[in-house]
Amino acid sequence: MIRVLVVEDHTLFRQALVRLLSDEGLQVVAEAASGEEALSLAEQYQPDVILMDLHMPKMDGVEAARRLSDQTNILMLTVSEDDNDLFRAIEAGASGYVLKNIEPQELIRAIKDVVQGHSVLAPEVTTIALKALRQRVPRGSGTGKIPDLSERERQVLTLIAQGKSNRAIAESLGISQHTVKTYVERLYEKLGVSSRAEAAVAASEVDLN
Repeated sequence: MIRVLVVEDHTLFRQALVRLLSDEGLQVVAEAASGEEALSLAEQYQPDVILMDLHMPKMDGVEAARRLSDQTNILMLTVSEDDNDLFRAIEAGASGYVLKNIEPQELIRAIKDVVQGHSVLAPEVTTIALKALRQRVPRGSGTGKIPDLSERERQVLTLIAQGKSNRAIAESLGISQHTVKTYVERLYEKLGVSSRAEAAVAASEVDLN
């Protein structure tokens, strides 16, 4: 059974989420009304996934995700269609970003996909995100090759482009999440990008073979 921590500062919406997830056979191990509360509850309950609101007082969902993404999967649930919010969430390590107008069954599917190591992006923001990313990511020299990448770095970049989380990459390659994080940071520096989404776009424009 998938164990979920629900983080949402609006009580009625949070309670509705808990009922929905429970009715669909997911186990809600705890509820939090702020990012700060999520930190302690995540450590205590070790959920498989955190369903995280974006805008909350004191500590927002992005900062909470930044601190928790190495421990578990993060699925952002928000009303924001702003590409900057999306990029901040992905850079913080979120594996998914969906909107609060999502259909219940689609939300359940998104949670299951994230737990399985896939990335999830709301259709409403996909076009906006890709357009903005192509403007942000610097174009290569036209050779179709990324210089100075080790074989392991190429493997990690390929898996990032497939939407894999750090946890899923670690399991796939048989290395620790800390080691994956180090490779990701090196890739950001070499590619001249600052987020997983930008790295994925850069990977799509080059030959990784």
